[in-house]
Amino acid sequence: MIRNNLFKNHRPILFTQEGFQKILNQKEELEKKRVEVLERLVRAREMGDLSENSAYHGAKLEMGSIDRQLRQIKIFLLFGKIISNINNSQVGIGSAVLVNDGTKNTELKIVGDYESDPINKKISANSPIGSALMGKKVNQECDVTLPDKKIKLKIVEIK
Repeated sequence: MIRNNLFKNHRPILFTQEGFQKILNQKEELEKKRVEVLERLVRAREMGDLSENSAYHGAKLEMGSIDRQLRQIKIFLLFGKIISNINNSQVGIGSAVLVNDGTKNTELKIVGDYESDPINKKISANSPIGSALMGKKVNQECDVTLPDKKIKLKIVEIK
């Protein structure tokens, strides 16, 4: 009963299809790795004195890390919602957007918070740029307030 109330008002975690698939693949890899680490942990434990057994302590730390990541993935899968923007007339999660800042064109992919990867031009819909672009159409401009400056972006194309 307490657990149901705890998650009753939890907002969905938004993913693109690609991002959700990445989570599923990561889960599969971690489950395989967990089996290998568990075998190492058992072998190291059989060596005897655990107080100075670095193989045991290393495997135990790695197991803890894997278990933590699997718990996080479980939450993603429990509350994850796949969003697909089938409307290429306006920017939404899943859109690839070509924007111009007055000097150059840049292609950005709008994704959910947990998929964002600014280095690879995947920006969260809740980031300053992402939220400014959401719902906009081709040839519309938007002002974006960044921590150190303000910029104006024009939407050139939505894919």
